[in-house]
Amino acid sequence: RIAAGYLQQRLGLPTAEPTPAEVAACLERAGSPAPTPGKAAEFFRTCDAIRFGPPAPSADMAAAATQLIQSLETEPWATRDQ
Repeated sequence: RIAAGYLQQRLGLPTAEPTPAEVAACLERAGSPAPTPGKAAEFFRTCDAIRFGPPAPSADMAAAATQLIQSLETEPWATRDQ
């Protein structure tokens, strides 16, 4: 939810619970260079697998969300007004 909320506020992602493809498309429209859209989509695929899949070993998704957001904020394209 944190990462999706960030993308909604920062980049205008129109969906509260986006699919990985919607995340990648949003980042591509915003001008994010490869491989960032793919990495973000993979993060959301992992979230979906944890949320909807069978029980699996615990992953620190809060740390992964923090890392994703921090990496997006350090990219030059992210500093432009959206």
